[in-house]
Amino acid sequence: MIDIHAPHTPVTAIQGPKTPARRSRLRRALAVGVAVSVVTVGAAAATRAGSSPDDTVLQVTPGLATIHARGLQTVVNQSQVIDGYTAVVKEVYADATRVVVVASITAPPGRVFKQGLFPLQPPTLIDAASGNSLRMLDGADDMNGTYVDTFDARDVAATASVLHLRYSFPGISGFEPFNPSAAAPSFAGETYSQVGATRPDIGVPTRLVRKADPVAFDLSIPVNAERHEAVPNETKQLGASQLTLQRVVVTPIGVRVYVQDTNTDPEDIAAAQLTVGGKAYIPLTARPEASGLQIYDFETPLDNQLGAWSLTLQSRSQSSDAVTYNFTIS
Repeated sequence: MIDIHAPHTPVTAIQGPKTPARRSRLRRALAVGVAVSVVTVGAAAATRAGSSPDDTVLQVTPGLATIHARGLQTVVNQSQVIDGYTAVVKEVYADATRVVVVASITAPPGRVFKQGLFPLQPPTLIDAASGNSLRMLDGADDMNGTYVDTFDARDVAATASVLHLRYSFPGISGFEPFNPSAAAPSFAGETYSQVGATRPDIGVPTRLVRKADPVAFDLSIPVNAERHEAVPNETKQLGASQLTLQRVVVTPIGVRVYVQDTNTDPEDIAAAQLTVGGKAYIPLTARPEASGLQIYDFETPLDNQLGAWSLTLQSRSQSSDAVTYNFTIS
């Protein structure tokens, strides 16, 4: 499990968003051209006794683990079969900040793929009402064909009780063991590249299989209404910038913080530290928008720790410059 909780640290030691096990999907398919951040579940978690792939892939952050432990997800089990490949949307979850989709892809009978199968390109999630695509935040996989993708729900889930979304990807890919001394079979609708290459993370000759048959699921996802919110709208000066702490939203999956910055330079997003009950937390992801809005996601469930909280923002260019906001979550 990724640990995103840290002991309280002084302001001078605020770190950037933790991404200890994050890798690009390129680690498995350099030619696929994918650049979405992905967490790979560690071997210790993957071999934990009694854990299913669904359990394992949802242990990558405390927030995802909590959703599963509390049974807040909705079991879907929608499937599609394409020439023996089976894609399944297993579980979904939505709240005021995120949509989570747990899915899997399995191979046709008699075929084996090293490190599992995965979408040919990052999946998209489109809101049926507006036609807008939800932004993918991150993803994880268990290297055995089960994966979880998380999307930003803030533009669609503020007032909705049910989201109607289309989850899709343009095809399937994976690394299949290949014997260079024998003729490899070919299958309808598939293309092959990197034939006979031995990848360091696999250790045997393989070929990269691509099957460009679109996969799509129409999903109705109930929105979990549990949330606590503070709206400080407090502005402080940090260096040359004015930073306004607009909102803090607490849901079962974690905490989201919205900060408006007069500096719109995306490379100069402030480092953040949230302090709750004397313990400090740093965001798993932090992303700036063109408007200067900075969004921090803390993937730790803190909805059972209401009361006095504080947020410290620190300048990346001047580490001695920091401001702290105090507010109450109720």
